[in-house]
Parts: sequence; structure tokens; C-alpha cells
Amino acid sequence: MITNPFRSKKKKDAEVQLEELNLMLRNYYANLLNTPELPYDNIADNLKEFCKRINNRYAEELTNTNADLFALQSQINPHFLYNTLDSIRGQAVRYKVYEIADMTKALSSIFRYTISKKDLFVTLRDELWNISTYFKIQQFRFNNRFSLNMHGDTEALDYFIPKLILQPLVENAIFHGLELKTEPGHISIRYAATEKRLIITVSDDGVGMSTETLDRIRSSISGEYILEPHASHSGIALRNINQRIHLLYGKEYGLSVYSIENSGTDMEITLPIRLTGETPHPASVPAGPVSGTETRTSETEVQTGSAVIRTDAAGVPAAGADEIPDAAETRKDV
Repeated sequence: MITNPFRSKKKKDAEVQLEELNLMLRNYYANLLNTPELPYDNIADNLKEFCKRINNRYAEELTNTNADLFALQSQINPHFLYNTLDSIRGQAVRYKVYEIADMTKALSSIFRYTISKKDLFVTLRDELWNISTYFKIQQFRFNNRFSLNMHGDTEALDYFIPKLILQPLVENAIFHGLELKTEPGHISIRYAATEKRLIITVSDDGVGMSTETLDRIRSSISGEYILEPHASHSGIALRNINQRIHLLYGKEYGLSVYSIENSGTDMEITLPIRLTGETPHPASVPAGPVSGTETRTSETEVQTGSAVIRTDAAGVPAAGADEIPDAAETRKDV
């Protein structure tokens, strides 16, 4: 067999160039994303991995940019807003219209938390306080038809989570679960810490959803189902929460939804345990198995208008497990 020397040399040169390109790509990736090198020796696999991670980084930066723009749009002289709300509250107290005074104070607190508190990550304790304040406003709106209970592992209260990640779940439970009921409704927020994970479950005893609707919601959350232009705010909000978790921590974590029609809905968020408010990179977040933990809470009661919200020893709204049955386990097989 006669071998063409020119063709052999050309092939060898091409192999050398490919190897140089692969090395350059690995180094460029490590420098650009400040993470370990690409894991593959094959250039084709490295190119795929490179494009995937660059897209993830771009989506994360785009999300942060949109959040910054929204914050800028929302911060139109916030002190004027706060002063106005304080003036309204002062007048309400003067004329002994205490419900309006309480509602105005709650609204002011939410604005301060949302607009003035610029941290991307907050402790679970802070997030739960914001939820309790948000729920007070909904209590006024729905004439105390609904009740809110929160409890869980005390040590979990100091773990950091993405800011404003729970409020859309409570809002979804109210407007798509409880509002459609004629009788009183309940929302339960439970938080449990395992060795490496923080699990937060928002449960309601509302109308639930059919199997078809649940499948569509799950497909929307996972990104498999393209939302229609007229899609509900609920579907978009849940999908955004899941994407936000994926961008921050990786796809080992996220949002899961379980529901039984005419029984209720559970929305479960799984996050890594974070002891600081620094922005994580998904590659640096360890994944761990989910296992049971013992709940340790002590409770007191705080009267807010005609609604009673229980708080644990750390001052965070809490509740005993006996007040609302834990429906999460009964719905996960559906």
C-alpha cells in the first residue's frame, strides 16, 4: 500500500492544530468562568460543554441585569413613598382607624424589604418575616378567611436563600388554591435542614388541580412546555423560580409541585445549605441525599388584628404540626 506523504503530513498537522485548539479552549474556559478546566479530552465534547456553560452564565447575567433594571425602575424616590405611607399611617392612628394603620405599616415594610434591601440573598428568617408581613395584607383583603402557619428546624433560620423566592409560592397558594374556596383556607410553610440541603415546603388545602393541569405546570416549570402569551402569572412565576435556582445552584436543586384535585397543593423548594450571602457558582455547590431530620421548635403567639400568627423561639412565624395536616407526603405519589 502506497501512502501519500503530503496527505499524512496534512493529517498530522490537523491533529496538532486540534490539540492546540482543545488546550486553548480548556484554558480559556477556566480563565473566563473562573472554574476548573473543562472535564473532557475530546474537543467536540469540550465545545458542547463550553457552549452550555457559557449559555448558563449568559442567562444568569441576563437575569441579574433584568433584576437591576427592575430595581432601578422601582426606586423612584423611595423615601417619598415611605414618607407618604408613614403620613397615611399617622392619620389613620389619629382617627383610630387601626386596620388602615396596620395595613399601611405592613405595605411600607414590604417595600423596604423589596426595594431598599438590595441583597440578592437573605436569611430564611428574614424571608419568613417578609412572608408574614405580606400575609397580613392578604388577611385584610380576604377578611381573615385564611390562616398561615410556619415552623421547622431552628438552625435553618440562619441559612441564606435567594431573596423573594417564597412570596410567589404563597401568592400562588392564595390566588389559585384558597381564593376559589368558599370556606376558610390554610397555608403551611415548613422548613427542614438535612446534612447538605434545605427543604422548604409551601402547602395549602385549596382546590388543588387536575392531573392534566399538574402535568402542564410541571412541564412548564421544567422548560419542556412553552408558555402561551396569555399564560397565567402563576405558571410564569413558578418557572422563573425553578430557573433561578438552576442558574444559582445547578439542576440538582429546584422546585417540585404535587397536587390532588379538591385536596390541595404542595410546592417544595430544595436548596443547598449556604452559610453566607455570597453568590455561589453551581460547580461549587455540593449535592447531597435528602434525609429526614428532627424538628425542633418552641412556639408563642402574636396577635395581628383578628388573625393569630404563631412564632418560634427565634421570633419567626411558626406553627405546630397538629394544626394543619402535612399533606405533602400524601400528594407526592400523584
